[in-house]
Amino acid sequence: MNLKGESAFIGRLCGSSVHDTTQEGVAFYANALDDQSPRWQEVAPRLLHHSGCDVVHGLAR
Repeated sequence: MNLKGESAFIGRLCGSSVHDTTQEGVAFYANALDDQSPRWQEVAPRLLHHSGCDVVHGLAR
């Protein structure tokens, strides 16, 4: 039960989105946060596309 005494639905399907992750998008994100980590050349930042229902597919080159 949730805090209101209602049944809780864990794992409910709420839809999804697919995002293309580009070097330009990663650079924009890194610049906005002033985070120029060399890791962003290989791996996208975890919160680049964030939501409990989103799927992120690979770093496009």
